[in-house]
Amino acid sequence: MIGPEFTSESEVESNLSKTFSFSRTVQLLMGMCRINVKNGSASSPTVYQKAYTLVIAMFTIGLYYTMFAIYLNKYKVNKNLYRACELITFMHLLVYLMNLTHVRFINNSDNVDFFISMQKLDCCMDLDQNKCVNEVLRQINNLSTYLLLFLTIITVIIATVGATLPVIVTVSAFTFSELSIILEFNHITNLMVYYTCRIRFVNSIIANHSIRISKYESQDTLLYSKQLMRELAAKTHDLRYSDVDVYLHEIFKNFSKCQNLYQFQMFLFTCKFIIGSAVYLNIVVTGLPLNVRSVCLYLMKKLFSFACFFFICIQHGINRSPLHF
Repeated sequence: MIGPEFTSESEVESNLSKTFSFSRTVQLLMGMCRINVKNGSASSPTVYQKAYTLVIAMFTIGLYYTMFAIYLNKYKVNKNLYRACELITFMHLLVYLMNLTHVRFINNSDNVDFFISMQKLDCCMDLDQNKCVNEVLRQINNLSTYLLLFLTIITVIIATVGATLPVIVTVSAFTFSELSIILEFNHITNLMVYYTCRIRFVNSIIANHSIRISKYESQDTLLYSKQLMRELAAKTHDLRYSDVDVYLHEIFKNFSKCQNLYQFQMFLFTCKFIIGSAVYLNIVVTGLPLNVRSVCLYLMKKLFSFACFFFICIQHGINRSPLHF
């Protein structure tokens, strides 16, 4: 049976809201948050938030313009190297602006509906009685966001120690735009963890019907282990009284909404990764004999992206999500 009705379509249960609250706050400060959650309700970004996003976008464009005008001129000694640096810089800015526009100004009502539908899914599966399920996801979300911010700070410090003003501007522009995209990608992987845990929960309900759990001894609080999920399911659900078919239908219905809203980001990330890798290789081959320090600076930007994406992929692999875009 479907869970209880909501008194308001915009009401947000505090447990689900807290699950993504930290990453949402960081994205809000960067002008990238999809929804506005305040006083227990979810809504589209306000006019002031959109205006703040435009200010952030103009500031970032200003950094990139400064980089074009001051820093990239040193590469004009080699036409191929200059064109490659121009291309990679323009690509970073274009992907940042496209992602920013899609996140903040497009599908506003659909993003709110999707967030509310996640709560309805939890209600349908009676997971609102099982606070530990979202608590584990909250820990994963917070840890991944903290580590990404830590990697960003370390990268900026290493790249700007003893550097001149043009280099600092270049690093700031690349890092800010890259971090905003990586945080969005990290949010997508955490959503995959969200769906993974619900699939595992249904599997655990079925498994518990065959073999009953007699001991509750799992100490796993950071990963959705098989034992932990079975224990959580055994405490609140019985296959004889659980509409497992309804649970699965609602999970895949909700995942379909997620896919429609986030597939544009996945397309951007994929194109950026493939094209960027090819252009960076050209920069290394062409520029290494000319200026080792400058090429190392460009390599550090790429290594920062690789490190962040590698960490996110490891996190996603550990949780072994059965769902893919």
